[in-house]
Amino acid sequence: MEFVIGFCNEENIPVYFETTDIAVASKPFYSDMWKALSFMSPNLKELQEISKKLPAEVRVNYAIKVSINGSDEFDTRDRIMNSSKDIVCKLISHIPVIMVTLGDKGLLLASRQSDDTVSLVHYPAQKIETPVSASGAGDCLCAGYVSGVLQGKSQDECVAMGLKAATSALLSHRPVPIELNVN
Repeated sequence: MEFVIGFCNEENIPVYFETTDIAVASKPFYSDMWKALSFMSPNLKELQEISKKLPAEVRVNYAIKVSINGSDEFDTRDRIMNSSKDIVCKLISHIPVIMVTLGDKGLLLASRQSDDTVSLVHYPAQKIETPVSASGAGDCLCAGYVSGVLQGKSQDECVAMGLKAATSALLSHRPVPIELNVN
């Protein structure tokens, strides 16, 4: 992991770190390797595990701009945002985009802005009555999002592509659907 991140950093190649699970989530944070990441997508538990590995001196003085997209579950959303924002602000000085996955609650996307603020946007998940399998949904979310980034789409379009891909996975018997059209 250290070699790949170091190589990408030297070659100016953005690195997307998909945390996978709690055992892997904090690995880059045992050294300064994490400071070379461009994107990461932990869930809440992984984010909390990562926070235990951060050095105490990491800067946290960002102004936060909050946006809510179509969610009416204020209590849950506010609790999630409050529990995440301090950790996200510690990471955002080095990792410009952090997607905190929230399962059936959607995701929280934090991005460092050019005016030295942090944009924190909640994107609710599409309600699915009978999901077939959750296996692969997070990977498809990341794949759809990255596909949008590579196509130069806006943040909202990238997230929409990711959520569409995740929904396809939830409705499939396979972790990654045979056909995955996110456009």
